[in-house]
Amino acid sequence: MKLFSVLAATTGLALIVALVAYFGPVGVSHALVAIGWTGFALICLIHVMLIAAMGAAWGVLLPGVRYWVPIWGRLIRDSGSELLPLSQVGGYVLGARAIIVTGVSGTSAAASTIVDVTLELFGQLGYTAIGLVLLLYLRPESAVAGPVSAGLALATLLGA
Repeated sequence: MKLFSVLAATTGLALIVALVAYFGPVGVSHALVAIGWTGFALICLIHVMLIAAMGAAWGVLLPGVRYWVPIWGRLIRDSGSELLPLSQVGGYVLGARAIIVTGVSGTSAAASTIVDVTLELFGQLGYTAIGLVLLLYLRPESAVAGPVSAGLALATLLGA
């Protein structure tokens, strides 16, 4: 497992270096300078606010649990999903585990995680549908509209 982690980290680092080499250090630094520290802080703040809102929504599934517990779980879950190579499932497990250590039962943590992830999927399908409608409105001849429509229909069917 350590070898896989080292290879995944090395591959990720190599991809970052390749992207910087492809776009050029000037292009990358220009993008960073364009948003500035204030823009970066604003992006971080918006992200934290979204995570808090999603944690609060998860908390509705856990009556009697302190308000900060699902927010903490959501922070851990999203962090794990971003850091673990190739799998978001590990993030779900980490988020459930994070709320278990605060006193939530394992059954409630697992069940509420499943419901939360399912509702998140349907929310993402809704956003995808809105994006598809906008794409068809702006570019009706778009070649990706067909595959996106098929993928959206399949994901909706599987989700249901």
